[in-house]
Amino acid sequence: MKIFLGSDQSGVTYRDTIYEYLRSLNHEVEKIDDFENLPDYPDVAKEVCQKVLVTKDSRGILICGTGMGMCLSANKIKGIRATLCHSVYAALKSRSSNDANILTLGALTTGIEDAKSIVETWVKEYAINEGSKVKIEKILEIENENFK
Repeated sequence: MKIFLGSDQSGVTYRDTIYEYLRSLNHEVEKIDDFENLPDYPDVAKEVCQKVLVTKDSRGILICGTGMGMCLSANKIKGIRATLCHSVYAALKSRSSNDANILTLGALTTGIEDAKSIVETWVKEYAINEGSKVKIEKILEIENENFK
């Protein structure tokens, strides 16, 4: 599995720490930092999400001040299921119950050691139970509806 990792200016230090941490766990990680200026979180979210959508067996991790801006931005993109996690349990459930393909973190709201534990849990593979599969399908149906 490939992991795309991006941040805005609030999360650069966390992004770099998480990048090195994931590499120490032998994960394939691509840090998204090819912006000319310090990017705003919607720009980074769009870049990472596009890469996740076109790269087989991939996920993304997005970091901003609170994680909320990245989560909101990422979830605007069809095919993305982004979750903001503040705990290891939330990370576990975001994968095992929601099959999230994007994790968002808040550099100003979550300690770096907690963030590492959250990331380590989130990158593991989990079987999605049948009840959750039905719920994920319902989410996809909502995503495809046209609201006026």
